[in-house]
Amino acid sequence: MGSYPASLALLLNQFLNLQKVKWVFFNTFNKLEDESHINPMLQFSKRLISKGLKVTLVATTSIDAKSMPTSINIELIPDGLDRKEKKSVDASMQLFETVVSQSLPELIEKHSKSDHPANVLVYDASMPWAHGIAERLGLVGAAFFTQSCAVTAIYHYVSQGVEIPVKGPTLPMPFMPPLGIDDLPSFVKDPGSYPAVWSLISKQVSTFQKVKWALFNSFDKLEDEVVKWLANHQSVKTIGPTIPSM
Repeated sequence: MGSYPASLALLLNQFLNLQKVKWVFFNTFNKLEDESHINPMLQFSKRLISKGLKVTLVATTSIDAKSMPTSINIELIPDGLDRKEKKSVDASMQLFETVVSQSLPELIEKHSKSDHPANVLVYDASMPWAHGIAERLGLVGAAFFTQSCAVTAIYHYVSQGVEIPVKGPTLPMPFMPPLGIDDLPSFVKDPGSYPAVWSLISKQVSTFQKVKWALFNSFDKLEDEVVKWLANHQSVKTIGPTIPSM
């Protein structure tokens, strides 16, 4: 905890209002995006638990539950995916969304009848459709971005009317120096390269302004200008770096 005192102070100040909630739900998965998404959620969960909040980490049955820590309350829900069965990225993403869109609300409804019903759904930002689940069930929705603020800012800026694919050698932006075409995320340079993922990112951007909090695995001094620009469009909370500390 002493390694990043400024980041810790920032985290505590940003989430004082979260002390009022009874239960925080996290929804994440590692079938399509592996531990680079689960580990930040784990560390953030541990931090909230240390401040007295009740946290349930929701993962799916396709992961190895034995690798998950026992210090966190973990619930597994079906996702329809089978590691032995080879599916295209498009088919896997669609199946995952279809099955989890049913199994996650069922879990939340089950807990709504307990002594500690959920108040907040923190979901991986690569699952923008989860925000609709939060709205439907009357929960506060918060998107957790494991990528840098800069990547999300680029997607958001491009969605405001920049022609895709980008024309010219560079893309000027108000929050960072111009980037060369080859320096841009591949989906901006060539959206046809991964149509399913580009569609997902488009949905992610469209729900960006609807969420209560946009949580980023970064800290403000690392991406100062980018964070300030994003803050003009959304309630941005930089809660990183979410690395093992306890």
